Amino acid sequence: IVWQKCYGGSKNDNPSSICNTTDKGFVIAGNTNSYDGDVMGRYDSTNNVGWVIKIDSIGNLQWQKLLSGSATSVIQTQDGGFLISGNLTPNDSNAYVSMNDYYWMIKLDSNHNFQWHSCDGNINGGYCVSAIQTFDSQYALLGFVYSNGGDVSGTHGGEDIWLVKFSEIKR
Repeated sequence: IVWQKCYGGSKNDNPSSICNTTDKGFVIAGNTNSYDGDVMGRYDSTNNVGWVIKIDSIGNLQWQKLLSGSATSVIQTQDGGFLISGNLTPNDSNAYVSMNDYYWMIKLDSNHNFQWHSCDGNINGGYCVSAIQTFDSQYALLGFVYSNGGDVSGTHGGEDIWLVKFSEIKR
């Protein structure tokens, strides 16, 4: 072991994804139920919320961001920002959600400020697994869905893989 650290608070804090950053640190996406410890600014008292933390090369917490819904994936983008993907339900407290939204992506700039978001999916649900930035500087989101509806078409029954490619969204 070169070093080890624990992050979170007194309740459940669960990671989903980690990636290296260009400054040799790490960014971690997951979910939290905590209101204390490393978790600051929590606003939702009933559900897990998405939690993204940036740590330096020796594990020191540099910044954190709380998000509605769950955070399942995070990457550093070509411009030094961050792309976070996850899942929302119509009950999540998020101003960007309509009844047909389920998967979401949020783009942060290199200073972890909000740049844009995208919500895709259908009311019958599914689950977002990950998102990437493609070689042509667009984005792809991967997960599974249960049925056609909303942005989803061409399902085959049961759970189907759903892959979506799109350009930058500004909303």
